Amino acid sequence: MKRGRGDGWGDGQDDDAESSETWERWRGRAGSSDGPDGFRRGGTGAASARLAVEPVGRSTGRTGPAWLGYLPLALLVTAGIAIGGITLLRILGGIGRERARDLALPTQPSEAPIEALGAIDETTLQAWIERLADPSLGGRDTPSAGLDRAQAWVAEEFRAIGLAPWTTHDSAHDSAHDLPHGGPLARPLGDETLRPYFHPFRASAAFFGRVPYEAPLFSGPGRGDAVCELILARSDARFTAGTDFVPIARSSAEDPIFRGEAEADLVFAGYAIDSRPNEYDDFADVDVSGKIALVLDGEPEGGAFEGRFQDDEVTAEACLWNKLDALAREGAAGALVVDLFTEDAPLEYRWTRAYWNPPTMDQVRGGLPTLRISVAAATTLLGTSPLALAEAIRGAGAPVAAPVPAGTKVRMRAATIREDVELRNVVGQIASEPGRGYLVVGAHLDHIGVGPRGRIGSGADDNASGVAAMLAVARALMSEDGRQRLAGTGVLFCAFTGEEDGRVGSEALVARLRSRPVAPGSRGRCLGMINLDMIGRGPATSAVVLGLTECPEMRAPFERALSSGLHGFDRVQEVTSPEFFQRSDHYAFYEAGIPALFLFEDWPHLPGIYHTWLDTPEKLSVPKVASMARLAALVAFELAR
Repeated sequence: MKRGRGDGWGDGQDDDAESSETWERWRGRAGSSDGPDGFRRGGTGAASARLAVEPVGRSTGRTGPAWLGYLPLALLVTAGIAIGGITLLRILGGIGRERARDLALPTQPSEAPIEALGAIDETTLQAWIERLADPSLGGRDTPSAGLDRAQAWVAEEFRAIGLAPWTTHDSAHDSAHDLPHGGPLARPLGDETLRPYFHPFRASAAFFGRVPYEAPLFSGPGRGDAVCELILARSDARFTAGTDFVPIARSSAEDPIFRGEAEADLVFAGYAIDSRPNEYDDFADVDVSGKIALVLDGEPEGGAFEGRFQDDEVTAEACLWNKLDALAREGAAGALVVDLFTEDAPLEYRWTRAYWNPPTMDQVRGGLPTLRISVAAATTLLGTSPLALAEAIRGAGAPVAAPVPAGTKVRMRAATIREDVELRNVVGQIASEPGRGYLVVGAHLDHIGVGPRGRIGSGADDNASGVAAMLAVARALMSEDGRQRLAGTGVLFCAFTGEEDGRVGSEALVARLRSRPVAPGSRGRCLGMINLDMIGRGPATSAVVLGLTECPEMRAPFERALSSGLHGFDRVQEVTSPEFFQRSDHYAFYEAGIPALFLFEDWPHLPGIYHTWLDTPEKLSVPKVASMARLAALVAFELAR
């Protein structure tokens, strides 16, 4: 789910104090009267200044009744009461706008079992959730190679279920465009037969909600010579960009292009950590001044480090930016950071680092030239495996020396540039018959990536749960019974990208719907949209729906679906919250005049794992996800009627 400004869903999982810089970013521009919940505050600033009152009967020397002396105080008290009353009314008004009530449910099913719902099974849902939340997908950031793989997997599932690609009759627009930076989206799909399920669109670099997109400057047309490189000077051997090394995004608002380069002797500097509380110092016996330091990602853990550093949590010592700060203080000329997870997985460029909830002080800073390198590249440079070095440190409980081959000099350049990026949604369809309308069932596929301490946001609840439920709904509606109940009504199934960056994908899809037919020879009316986002936590037999107040035409179909009793819930809350209603992909459809419902897990929202690395599959109730899928399918059948 898209983060709200000053989100109050934190659980204090991170002990770092929130920096003033971070707070200003979340609450809006400095000096704004916007509060952390996004609502305007009253009774501050200019309004307070206008309360100044000139003393009465003093500056003129005239005297008057004694009570006149108390008039300024009386005016101030009256004004204060008035402002307080206005503020109270505003608060009460906000409370009035955010409410929840239970909807009526039957005590037993009022309809015979629907055969199509039998296609929704918990074993398959569990497998789908685990697949999408697998750490190998790197948190499914937009854009990233991990998200590319997740999208290809969803397209494969669409095809296996029997969904057809969505035809928009615009092959020039819908074909994938290779971008000049040679980044993750320019790589082949692997299975080109999946391409019709992808609907690409371009987003400007500045369009993203968190930070502008920043591409690695790899060699390519129009790039010149100032591109990323890593060369072992003694043999002039060149490592391969995108395979052996990638840059770290470091551009600034003042300079949209970042280039940092160095040529120096290589030295191994462990984890680049100097921590007195943990009795560990990688710099005690290593001089990195004027050298390029090869360092390990993360921090020591386990073995002889029991009771130090990480017990159940990763400490701030593992933060990439803290490592680079330490190296800069020690006078290093550059840094090569070994990604220890690349032994069995490809090295992947990350244009951003996850911001956890609540925000921490793990913010981008410093300008030391830096490349992330693979285990294989580090082994070539050091003459020994960095994994073996990490294990030696773990066993010794202290830094270990790694003699670098004599004369090992390295030439490196890190380069990134802000530029537009191509993104894509994944869309499959049950085509509508001529003259019939269509529905949209959607869920966002993206999450927030990997944090600067190496912690992966798996996004099991947010939103592998919703995507898995969407696939289950597709299976139910594609069954023979499901097709009969749809009676020619079409359905688009959409795995959106960029929801975490401000509903980028759903906005693009809505623009496409406005301008292109959904099925050959038909421009059917969109009957409604059902959005599944964060549906796996909380009591297994309760659910939340938003949108019935905003879209009254959805109330009757939804209540008919509830009355069937075939979903598995014994409590469904209708929540009205104008601010919360804007927080996911359905809102793009609502703004376009398309009725939309938002199915959600619980209210008030459960604290603890939202936008943290703790959002993992074992925290979810798969029976609840199955019930959500059944409810969505029932609503779809009612809308088709």
